[in-house]
Amino acid sequence: MDKRITDANKFVEGYGFRKEDLIGQNYLDFVAEKYKEKAIEDFEKLRRGIPQEGEFEIITPKGNVTAYYRDNPIIRAGHVIGVQAVLMDITERKRAEEELRKYQGKLKAMASEILQTQERERQRLAIGLHDDVCQKLVFTKLTLESLRRSVSDAKLGASLKTAVETIGETIHQAESLTFELGNPVLREFGFVAALEKYLAMEIRRKHKIAFELGADKNLGPLQDDIKACLFRVTRELLTNVVKHAAARKVWVSVHKSQGKIHVTVRDDGVGFKPAEVNRRAAGAVHFGLFSVREQLEHLGGRLVIESEPDRGTTATVIV
Repeated sequence: MDKRITDANKFVEGYGFRKEDLIGQNYLDFVAEKYKEKAIEDFEKLRRGIPQEGEFEIITPKGNVTAYYRDNPIIRAGHVIGVQAVLMDITERKRAEEELRKYQGKLKAMASEILQTQERERQRLAIGLHDDVCQKLVFTKLTLESLRRSVSDAKLGASLKTAVETIGETIHQAESLTFELGNPVLREFGFVAALEKYLAMEIRRKHKIAFELGADKNLGPLQDDIKACLFRVTRELLTNVVKHAAARKVWVSVHKSQGKIHVTVRDDGVGFKPAEVNRRAAGAVHFGLFSVREQLEHLGGRLVIESEPDRGTTATVIV
């Protein structure tokens, strides 16, 4: 068996070939250069009686065509005497797939720009709130405290005390909102520091859940959009632990592997059945993670959730 074409059907005419011109030709002459090595490998396997299939480009008088092929060895008396090759033109499908990839790439780029714009706006609002509103509230509180200490009227003093306490609560709320909009620790000291100084403190003090953080020291600098996304995603995962897991302890680990950042949130809570993982993760109704997945996808990341009843849940973010 050699590589010569022995027969062809009438459909070759649609690509500018004449059947009689193909007979006797080496089929490799019609295979695009970048696919020839694979075609030769396939041929050697066909000689051993192993069917082959795949995709390659064919050189035709009307231009290159992308085709799906299925090659079946013809066996007589235990010997391979030829090959029947069935080709399907998939040029338009491949062109459509390429256009779709380009379109998806543009959408991801636009989404990334939107997320970065949103993050910049959050930072602007947070800075304005912290540097202007909070500072003025602190000054007002100090002024009222000084005034309260100087008045002798008990009723007026009580009113001023109430006003001071109210302003103190407002300052606390404004500071919390500042963290929600644009965590200054995240901006100034990085992702891991923000986890420890903000999220860990909130989990331990506010929700009384033990918190353990482990992080590689050589994570390197992170882009602002990735840093902000990881922080929001981790906060959302921890919020779900608080709301749904009935956990006593949560472990958060951060490490870098093959150029990707891995953030894992594991709890010792109630967990759920494996069959529910995809439903919950896909629907994201119970977990509230639909926006999380969207943000990760725009950055080329993903979220993996594993769980078993009474054995806790492990959620891993990779970006």
